[in-house]
Amino acid sequence: MQRRLAFNNSVKRQVLNTVAYSGPTSKFLWVHLLTRYGSSLVKIKGIQWLAPGEGSMHGNAFISALVIMAAILQHEFTLLSNEDFRKGLPLAQAHIVHLVKTLKVFCYEGCLAHTDEKVLMPTTTMTTAETSTSDSSVSPAVLDVSYTRFVLTTLCRFLATLYNRWSRKAFCALSVWVLSDANFTFLRHDSRHWSPRAKLLLHLLPFTIPFSERLTLFREWIQSDKDTFQNRSAPIVVKIRRASLLDDGLSMLNSLPEEFLKRRIVVVYVSEAGTQESGIDLGGLLKDYITDACRLLFDPAFGLFRTNRSGFLYPNPIAPLIHNDYATLFEFAGKIVGKAMYESVVVAPLFLPMVLGHMRGHYDYMQMLQDLSDVSEELYKNLLYLQSCEDDAVLDELGLCFAVAHQDLGRQHEEELIEGGAQIPVSKANRLEYIQLVTKHHVVDRIAEQSKAFCRGFHQIISPSWLRVFNECELQLLVSGSIGGEWDVEDLRRHSRYGQGYRGADKAVRILWDVLEELDYEKRRQFLHFVTSSDRAPLGGFTNLDPVFTITRASLAQGCEKRLPMARTCFNELIWPCYTSKLAAKNKLLQAISSGAGFELT
Repeated sequence: MQRRLAFNNSVKRQVLNTVAYSGPTSKFLWVHLLTRYGSSLVKIKGIQWLAPGEGSMHGNAFISALVIMAAILQHEFTLLSNEDFRKGLPLAQAHIVHLVKTLKVFCYEGCLAHTDEKVLMPTTTMTTAETSTSDSSVSPAVLDVSYTRFVLTTLCRFLATLYNRWSRKAFCALSVWVLSDANFTFLRHDSRHWSPRAKLLLHLLPFTIPFSERLTLFREWIQSDKDTFQNRSAPIVVKIRRASLLDDGLSMLNSLPEEFLKRRIVVVYVSEAGTQESGIDLGGLLKDYITDACRLLFDPAFGLFRTNRSGFLYPNPIAPLIHNDYATLFEFAGKIVGKAMYESVVVAPLFLPMVLGHMRGHYDYMQMLQDLSDVSEELYKNLLYLQSCEDDAVLDELGLCFAVAHQDLGRQHEEELIEGGAQIPVSKANRLEYIQLVTKHHVVDRIAEQSKAFCRGFHQIISPSWLRVFNECELQLLVSGSIGGEWDVEDLRRHSRYGQGYRGADKAVRILWDVLEELDYEKRRQFLHFVTSSDRAPLGGFTNLDPVFTITRASLAQGCEKRLPMARTCFNELIWPCYTSKLAAKNKLLQAISSGAGFELT
């Protein structure tokens, strides 16, 4: 009979704490596996280890050692600092890389072997690529689904922990994670029908699939969703006063049913008197509104979000003291970011990994200590010192207890980490539990309501299942394009077209490209916002800008040299006069992009 390693959560924590921190158990198990199985760990088909019979792990100690080692290592990573990891704890990085290479093939083939009700073991003659296709000539063995799924889930979760650590601070090449010789073409069909193997692979092992493949799948899911909600429904008209940008957007968007948020939204800007500005929104005014709303909502001075020392955003723990309607505002902020992603509008906010983890719908608690270092480096260092402290006398002098003190807007208060924690001193025996609880308090519990509200709004538009195929860094790329917001003039030139008689070789066009090359970072951002309503290039470059950037000749009858450039942001179109002087052209362009004029002005 097949048996599982099963613990209730409390016993499991106690066992893992004892085993993980009482000696190099995980290292011993890894050495045992290398000694016992050696090079066969990577040469033998991973799923074949699950087959019944002599020499398989089914019925011997291999699976037990592998699963226990993975569980112990995963637990050790909970309190593992980057400094200790670089020193080779709990395993040398070379061994970690070896382990990744071993497990990724094992788990990948396990995912591919799943059908609706059974697991098919490939024959020894099948290659990795061949396992992604069905061949009636192959007669595979049949394995129990519940047993293999337990093994795969345990090992894949451990792999995901390693990958999340790598995605924040790389310790090997990207090629170590990606299965370069695998055939992923089946995913296009399987992901639409959500076959068992596609669900397992995309849920448990997305990092083995090249980013470009996952990005294509994501865009297909979005487009399929749009076909449902936008092609057969009338657009939603939202009237916005520029002086009341957040209030109007909040009252209009928060009143819409969830499914209406996915419809095409038409923004109409009106004056305080209710007069409509000129222009028809074909997408440009919505981009303009999203960009401006993000600028206000994510400004630390507004109080919803804070920035760490590197300028990355996370929910403000004291937002409830600043805004009575903080939950409504966070939900609205989530809707704005979700709508931006849904409509392929890149926006400026840069989030800490812990925020992005919640946005993915799956926060990795194994990364809490690293997340704390992003929020408070001083507290992080203090906890590392406490972790290494073996002297009860020193701990007594520190006078710590299972409670934390806060001073918020001049109000000092204390929060217990566990019931009665203010009366429980921290000792050598319980210091690891204290570190875990303090860390969780600062990066999870203290901002839990803010994070829930933000993600509630975000997930009304973007399904978490679409995002679990990306890591936090990749999700940030979906939100904001390039992290720095810089873009390449030559890339824009390669993906541009010309109208009203212009050609790329015309003098006025060449002057434009020369002027853009001379602009600094901030002026380039202003130019991009001027012509597209977004100050950031799309993910993947301007080949993904829709509509294509177009340079149109201005009317010759109106005096080219004296005119300002104009833009039709709905079409990503620049109306460029026939300038003959680069100096004059540059001055006119800078005047236009810096004016901050509304859409009524030209």
